[in-house]
Amino acid sequence: MKKLSNLITIVMIAVTMLQCKKSEATNPATDNSAKTSQKHSEEKENHKHDEKDDLKYVSKEIKVTGDVVTPLTLTVDSLKKMKVVELNDFKIVCQTGLTKDSVESTKGVLLTDILEKAKIA
Repeated sequence: MKKLSNLITIVMIAVTMLQCKKSEATNPATDNSAKTSQKHSEEKENHKHDEKDDLKYVSKEIKVTGDVVTPLTLTVDSLKKMKVVELNDFKIVCQTGLTKDSVESTKGVLLTDILEKAKIA
């Protein structure tokens, strides 16, 4: 169970870091929250993409391998068959602690459910 907890922590850190578009080295002692908030708003407004950009990041399958009893290859169809959970007021936070985006409501399969199915060794 400790391995599962450690793995979930590592995955969540990795996912959080991937959500940041760039590393923002800020010094907490000199951080001006109004200035940071304004900068975040400007970045969000300047972020534009089209469907072609979105297709670059589409995965057809997810593989769970390594120190697991049952390696998995999950497709969109297999994920649809698993228990889907709805999350409300979901915040995407950068490694610097800034909230980069928020989602009112989203649905998906929990990572813990996928890892339980793979049975971490």
